[in-house]
Amino acid sequence: MRENAKLLDFVVEMNRFDVRGAAGTGKTALALEQAKRLKKQGKRVVFLCYSRALAAFIRHEIESWDKSQRIDVVRTFHSLATEWGVKLPEAPDNEYFDSTASTEFAKLASAANIDNKFDAVIVDEAQDFGDTWWTAAQALLKDPINGGIFVFGDTGQGIFGRTGTKDLGFAPLRLHTNLRNAQPIADASNLLTNTPADSIGLPGPEIRFIQIPEDADDKEIIYAADDMVEYLRDVYGPEHIALLTTKSRHPMHSEHADRDMDSYLKTIWGNEEIFYGTVSGFKGLDRNCVILTINGFHDEVNQRELLYVGMTRAKDYLVIAAKKTDVEYLLSARPMNDLNASPISTQSKEVK
Repeated sequence: MRENAKLLDFVVEMNRFDVRGAAGTGKTALALEQAKRLKKQGKRVVFLCYSRALAAFIRHEIESWDKSQRIDVVRTFHSLATEWGVKLPEAPDNEYFDSTASTEFAKLASAANIDNKFDAVIVDEAQDFGDTWWTAAQALLKDPINGGIFVFGDTGQGIFGRTGTKDLGFAPLRLHTNLRNAQPIADASNLLTNTPADSIGLPGPEIRFIQIPEDADDKEIIYAADDMVEYLRDVYGPEHIALLTTKSRHPMHSEHADRDMDSYLKTIWGNEEIFYGTVSGFKGLDRNCVILTINGFHDEVNQRELLYVGMTRAKDYLVIAAKKTDVEYLLSARPMNDLNASPISTQSKEVK
């Protein structure tokens, strides 16, 4: 992280830049470091991201910071838009936020009292921001021309197909080293992205593949993943395990989140509970051990990029629970007996 932080020393005079890096290269940590530096300068800072879970985690993290360094506002783009007065229909979809809501947000921000605006906007998960979102982000600035906009993202994680920072024209800065994932995970995930990162060689076990029968339904896939959770609970401790699904939510996820969202989000940093979530909802976060459960995909997501995101949430040990044909398809139909060429390992085991 110290090496990454040096990058900020070189661009201290710039009011706009675009930090790009593959999963695990430390983008969020660097975004938070930039926020600290801006706060030390007396700036009013807003931190925006796409994931509600990531926003909640960052709000929790900054509670331990010195008060002079704490970010003024941490929100998802969606939640800040509603706080600033955007009225939403009963069931808003992505198209609504990419057009009507973002346009209305920009108008409200432009007309807002300058005391409510910011000296700098920091955007994490910038690949998930749409074209019109940037207009709104700029309108949040006290000085829309010279105010700071600092963005952090990875085009390889653009699972929702938005343009991200492509058309902003900011100076691009590149992070090259995966600081998060054990070597087997780093090597395997590099096969799924056009922006691979060099691994620092963190030790870790081979990725384990749990083969689900081809005729298994969604419940049977979840049962197989639950079996692995119970197996690993005593090895890693529940606070170090996350079970992530690619489509339908795990029943524990649904029950807890629907009952009390704030309580559910606290399990991200809680020290007693396994985290149950979706891959898209866990973007920007990680745990030591992840059981990646491939139980289908929503139509609007890029499947390979979602797999890439899911795999790289695991710092140390990754278990993939999936049907053989699904994994072959996502790895460009490579035969399973050729997977020794990648670090998805020989520990494959069929769950009856």
